[in-house]
Amino acid sequence: MNSKGIVLRLVLALGIFLTIFTSHVQAQTMSVAPDMINLNAQGNWVKVQCFYSLYLPAGYTVSSHEVAVYFGGDYVTQAYHVWYCTIDDNLFVYVDRETIQNSEVVQALANLGPVEVQITGSFTATDGQGNSIDYAVDRWGYVTIFMPGKKK
Repeated sequence: MNSKGIVLRLVLALGIFLTIFTSHVQAQTMSVAPDMINLNAQGNWVKVQCFYSLYLPAGYTVSSHEVAVYFGGDYVTQAYHVWYCTIDDNLFVYVDRETIQNSEVVQALANLGPVEVQITGSFTATDGQGNSIDYAVDRWGYVTIFMPGKKK
């Protein structure tokens, strides 16, 4: 086999690998808002939301949920609400801001750079006829946590 054939096969193999790898990584990510959490904030925002693209069949809404939230690999709290937006096909997982701000786990991660946030668990979507579908949740994203005045 000549060198052009070897190079072509390597490029093809690398392309296949990158396609599979990136689609797996993209399938397992979410956004977190706000993406920077100030532990000293006293503002009006009351929630941290994690959201990702998901399609539910027409007429289905979230009827129950059990979703745990982890920061830096450590359990912090349970989500207090899970909601599906039919306009943009996103699933929103809501977490209480004060619970996050007061968490010793989260406080220990302040000023260390991006921190992984993971949500795991499940939710059930039900339609008007009583039909239901169970969905697993296992997503992650990143947030920066800071506390003014705290040293690294």
